[in-house]
Amino acid sequence: MGAVGNDGLAVPGRVALAREAPFTLGALAVDPATRQVVAGGRHITIEPKVMQVLVALYRASGSVVTRDQLIDCCWDGRAVGNDAVDRVIGRLRSLARESAEPSFTIETIPRVGYRLTPSGSHCATLSAGRRPLLSRRIVVGGSIAATVAAGLAFTLLPRSPNARARRFYEEGLALRGQGTSAQAEQSVAYFREAVRADPAFADAWGALAWGYAAMLEYGPRADAENIRFLARGAATQALELDSSNVSARGALLTLEPNFRNWEKIEGGCKALLEHDPTNSVARLNLAFNYCEVGRWREAERHLRDVARREPLWPLARLLLISALFSSGRVFEADQVTDEARKLWPQHADLWFSKIRQLILTGRNAEARRALADTATHPAGLDQMELDTEQALADALADGSQAARRQAAARFEEAARRGPAFAPITAFSIGLLGFTDPAFAILDGYYFGRGEWAKARAPRPRTLQLFNASARSLRADHRFAQLTNELGLENYWRAVRTQPDYRLFP
Repeated sequence: MGAVGNDGLAVPGRVALAREAPFTLGALAVDPATRQVVAGGRHITIEPKVMQVLVALYRASGSVVTRDQLIDCCWDGRAVGNDAVDRVIGRLRSLARESAEPSFTIETIPRVGYRLTPSGSHCATLSAGRRPLLSRRIVVGGSIAATVAAGLAFTLLPRSPNARARRFYEEGLALRGQGTSAQAEQSVAYFREAVRADPAFADAWGALAWGYAAMLEYGPRADAENIRFLARGAATQALELDSSNVSARGALLTLEPNFRNWEKIEGGCKALLEHDPTNSVARLNLAFNYCEVGRWREAERHLRDVARREPLWPLARLLLISALFSSGRVFEADQVTDEARKLWPQHADLWFSKIRQLILTGRNAEARRALADTATHPAGLDQMELDTEQALADALADGSQAARRQAAARFEEAARRGPAFAPITAFSIGLLGFTDPAFAILDGYYFGRGEWAKARAPRPRTLQLFNASARSLRADHRFAQLTNELGLENYWRAVRTQPDYRLFP
């Protein structure tokens, strides 16, 4: 039968354990993906069918789930006897008694079905709208629209996480802001271990939510919906424990792409920083949003603050370099780049950033030497990216139309690999003098139109429109048409500002 359309559950459809977010149930911590339940410090692995039924009952948020609904979402609608369902319910009732105090009960509703109810001192109703909200401190000030609904708030004394949870949490924090998809996924793995080790560790839940949200920023993902679901689940857990958790609120805010949500994300990040001015994640997100709308100089001061507070985050340095270089402050950009490359000599994006700075400032000989010196290349450089930068440097040094056409063809070949390569291709061939194909690529990337329709990005970026590589296109009348259709003109009017390229030509 597969997934069902509307089974009456809080989250309808077949229970696919790999896609389910971890949750707490009384004193139990439940991780459906690994079929692990932590009860009184003991890790218990339960059968797949038992976990599916537990998730289905949890989804119902205190409502009655019929036997037919359980069969639809846990047995794919196959014909099963009452004994099979009864056995699973019996196993769950045994599980409820595994901790020092019962964590939940399963009530049998005669001739109808079952209802799960939390119990004990950890009792909390399961509906997000009705759930009492446990907080370590009372929230002061405003909140953002993306946060989950809250009920009553209680103030608990702060508690320290156990040593194992703290260790994994700190390992995850060390990997945040590294600027690579592999390290983003590794940080999520550490945060998942932290919340397994201590399910009441609110900061780890918030960090996990932000980590999942960050994973969406590294290009298209087939599992994007699942990642969003996991992020919301982790954020909900964090906010149940601490209703003012800034990382969780920020994750919920940034699950939406920055694209055409610039004003909302700007306001949301500012509200988070009013509550916690030291939160580097919220400040980095605000700075990134400023970059996306061409406000480099405003982004710079926030990025400097993040770089000072988080000296081991190369992502903050990368954005700071872009902000300085795009503002015309070449010498400062060179300084920050060289300092960052000493810290992270194997960071490919920093290396490419340096190469592009050299090319854009007429230092082609130096760029070509760096491109040719394979002994100094970071490990794992993409050969096609190397070839295109080499072709660009050679073409600009050569100056002939033939060399420019050859370089443009290399970039167009790279762009056909996917949306991630489309913007850099458009701006690079614009630098080579081919503005018509450059705007055609941007038309495909942003709107899915024309011959480059397949280059459309699900979460397109706009900061590239305002960096130094795009300056040749900004002189074309079509650039203003593009910013208007993207909604950037509406944003600038709404917040009563202009991008730096207009204020500081």
